[in-house]
Amino acid sequence: MNRGLTDKRMTTPQVSTIVLNWRSKETIEDCIDSLLRQTYTPHEILLVDNASCDGSLEILRRKYSGKIRILENFKNLGFSGGVNQGIRASKSEYVALLNADACAEPDWVAELVRGFGVSKKVGMVTSKIYLLGRDKVFDNTGNNIYRDACAKPRGRLEEDRGQYDGERAVGYPSGCAAMYWRQMLDEIGLLDERMFAYGEDMDLALRGRLAGYECVFVPKAIVSHRLSGSLGPHSAMKLYYVERNRLWTLLKCFPGRYLLAAPFYTLWRLGHHLAAFFMKQGPTAEVLEKVSGAQLCVAVVRAYASTAVSLFYLIRQRKKVFSKRRISAKEFGRFFRDHPVTARDIAFGRMFS
Repeated sequence: MNRGLTDKRMTTPQVSTIVLNWRSKETIEDCIDSLLRQTYTPHEILLVDNASCDGSLEILRRKYSGKIRILENFKNLGFSGGVNQGIRASKSEYVALLNADACAEPDWVAELVRGFGVSKKVGMVTSKIYLLGRDKVFDNTGNNIYRDACAKPRGRLEEDRGQYDGERAVGYPSGCAAMYWRQMLDEIGLLDERMFAYGEDMDLALRGRLAGYECVFVPKAIVSHRLSGSLGPHSAMKLYYVERNRLWTLLKCFPGRYLLAAPFYTLWRLGHHLAAFFMKQGPTAEVLEKVSGAQLCVAVVRAYASTAVSLFYLIRQRKKVFSKRRISAKEFGRFFRDHPVTARDIAFGRMFS
């Protein structure tokens, strides 16, 4: 496959931005208004509604008729299913994702498109994402990955002092505000719809990385985001999806030697979580203020049980992923060395408050 920049990538390609709406009445207008103010001209907006019942769809029909394309579902297809529906309905060279509880600066689309010119291998770009209502405090600036597929958002809850103003490669984009090259998606496939929600952006990105594509952080592509606006940061259901999809990503995307080593890194990380809990620090302590220990245990047990039940599916998916691999296991390992994350980073890092 020719990885050189196509003529479209060097001129003014079409961009489709997909917004997934699920009971986002309080935030959806600000989101769509921010997209209608974009300076990038060849730009379309697709709104996928996941069977909302809060009146938000009626607002969208009334206020934005003729300005955006609306795709309606009669049931909740999850983040993966809804976004995939939007991607399939679009025909643009680039596909951008923006959460319904996020607002983009006017040059957001233009800056993300420009980010693809950084390297011929770029297949995905990510944004500088602030927390809505917090002055220059980061949600994230891209994500990196611990060696057991546990995510670590770069810069989470740090104040912006210019420390992330450089345009550089990062682990993978946040699905909150990202852009993907359709050629990459055509090659590796779309989001895993069985994942439903949380972690599917990591799974997609690792499939892209295995196929030889890279992710770049674009600091001038700025978005403000209301953190965990759907299930909430301390939801037992969210904990279940996060843990289950971490396991699924491991089994689908990690080369053999890294897959076999992952349980030992998980035990090392859990030891740090335990220490952080007794010191009343880190995300575990924050979660257990809102979710009981019993609920946490049930979520984890459910995650492992679902993984066991889905093992044949995951093996089939792993074969598909590795049939398209273009990098060696050694090159995959560079991913961890270039974007290092430690167990302490995960266990003691600030995540929610």
